Amino acid sequence: MLLNRIALLCASLSLGCHVAYAQTGPVTTGLQMWLKADSGLAPDGSSWADQSGHHHDATALTGQAPAVQAGGLNGLPVAVFSGNQVMSIAGEIVPKQIFTIIAVVSDTSTPGAGSYREILSNWDPSTETSSIFLGTVWGTVNGKPTDRFRFTDAIGGANQGQTGQGHINTPTKAFILTGVAARGKAFVDVNTKRQYKLAGALPPRALTEPWVLGRQGLNEAGDGGEYWSGDIAEVLVYSRALNPTDLATDIAYLSAKWQ
Repeated sequence: MLLNRIALLCASLSLGCHVAYAQTGPVTTGLQMWLKADSGLAPDGSSWADQSGHHHDATALTGQAPAVQAGGLNGLPVAVFSGNQVMSIAGEIVPKQIFTIIAVVSDTSTPGAGSYREILSNWDPSTETSSIFLGTVWGTVNGKPTDRFRFTDAIGGANQGQTGQGHINTPTKAFILTGVAARGKAFVDVNTKRQYKLAGALPPRALTEPWVLGRQGLNEAGDGGEYWSGDIAEVLVYSRALNPTDLATDIAYLSAKWQ
């Protein structure tokens, strides 16, 4: 069971984590945006109300609302992005260079050239490689097509040849993708596993460009928009790097709810 693995991981790493098996919500300190498909998502996918209290609500662009599937994941609704859906997010959700992004998603994209897919992004032509985004790309590992992640161009993106990092074993099933930008380091986890750690902090990121859900930026024109293909169940953004205890608490909450 995933929750048990979280507890064992904490113990083995001497993290002192207190895994909340009955946790009814995520850690709220520093929580900037909280989109969850079981609360605040309009039945027609036209809007998605931020539950953090910061009013970073998401609104679908005209004709590009995700579908909403009731009981789509573990009996709960999900937003279904099928390759041409995008939602604009109100305000600047990442106010500083230290931040955490956590997303519960499934990825139904297929291998091929230009298979970049973004969950959350503030990419803009004026900033390009200094933007923030979290998504996936199909690459090749040991001669086999592999779904990999990109967390800004510094991890898996343009700075590293656009080939992605790590691997997502069963992308069509719900997984938790976490990107953390901390002081002096940055890393990405898939579920409970630390899959990549950058040797140093992320280079300074552009923070003021418009944010979107489900595409590579509001003004993306190339690569087909890099639209997400798959479910998006929950997205959490923090204005801090979550410590191991808080990160374990959030993963326990999300895995119990969605997986």
